[in-house]
Amino acid sequence: MFSTWESYVTKLDKTNSDKLMLSVLKTGYNDEKLTNMLISAQKVPRTKSFAVRMQEELWISQDKTAHDVFKLLKLDQEAKNLLDSGELSTWVSYGTKLNKFDDRPDEFAVISYLQERFGDMELAKMISAALIRSDPNKNLMKTLQTLQFKRCLAEGVTPNSLSTMLTRGEFDYSITGVTLNYYDFYRANK
Repeated sequence: MFSTWESYVTKLDKTNSDKLMLSVLKTGYNDEKLTNMLISAQKVPRTKSFAVRMQEELWISQDKTAHDVFKLLKLDQEAKNLLDSGELSTWVSYGTKLNKFDDRPDEFAVISYLQERFGDMELAKMISAALIRSDPNKNLMKTLQTLQFKRCLAEGVTPNSLSTMLTRGEFDYSITGVTLNYYDFYRANK
């Protein structure tokens, strides 16, 4: 049923179809009921992508910041398990979408937020460790690592200087992964 309706609305208005569908849903449900309905719909594979897009539109209509949604999804309570959280991809998607509305969009907005929370080097190690594990967020981790490395490259960080920054604390094996991955990225993009 949703797919038929979604297809119809998209044909009516290709550029604002999500906004239009949300406005229709809001006429029949208050924000709390709509949120609960969308959370349930995200658990069903057939309606997940639709529900995620509607949830993002709802947050935009409520003027939720990326920080608000980070807390709403309880990612601020995840700490070291953040990168294993299923909610992280929802937040990254929302943060990226929200950033596009800025007067001057920042390609690094999502990674900047995470670096502020955890620190550049700690986040790099967390991402590297998550890439080694076989987890459901592996593609997202690759994307985040690429963003972090692009930012390092833009700031003139060389593999040697990154290695030096990483080894200031105690040695752990994730440092090696970060260093080797950045070296490969640096060679491919310099």
